[in-house]
Amino acid sequence: MDSRNQQRAGARSSARTGGASSRDRGGASRPSSAKKRRKWPFVVAGAVVLVVAAVVVAFSCWRWTFANDAQDIQGTWYIAGTQKTVDVTADGIKLADDVTYSYTIDEGAKALSISFGNMEGEARYRFSFDRQTLALRDGETTWGNSLSEDISWTIAALGRAIQGEQASPELSGDSTMVLTRTPQDLSSEGASGAAASQVASQGA
Repeated sequence: MDSRNQQRAGARSSARTGGASSRDRGGASRPSSAKKRRKWPFVVAGAVVLVVAAVVVAFSCWRWTFANDAQDIQGTWYIAGTQKTVDVTADGIKLADDVTYSYTIDEGAKALSISFGNMEGEARYRFSFDRQTLALRDGETTWGNSLSEDISWTIAALGRAIQGEQASPELSGDSTMVLTRTPQDLSSEGASGAAASQVASQGA
């Protein structure tokens, strides 16, 4: 009898010990799962920071190091929709045979400091993605203002580029001008002339 009682007592003790061990293991797994759940917000936040940093770096490289504004602004431009030319050299903007403005360029603020005789002024500029269109706006600007304008314009221009469209760099405000590398009206006239010549040759 004593041996049977001892066996029953041992079995009950083992059962209690096993149950306690199971509870301990279950309790140990719960904190581990909680730790994993707590890590997810940090992982997501880290991914967002990396994406934002990549966008900032890409935009900065495109805005300030991708191209040479001082060089790209030089050459012959046409006022959009006209045949009137504007010739830009390294230090002058020639609007007519007897009208040439002196200028210096600030590529950081995307601004021009212009002078003509005793008159001085400033102008804001922006290139299109393909550097074939140039927008100008008369008036002072700041580094921060031009940056905020270009960020919003770049986002919109990228959206249009995805759709296969070229966004105009035209600036908002008064006293603005858009210059292009090709005379738009001459191009249309040339196309009409070519079409007329083709019709005439077919008739002959």
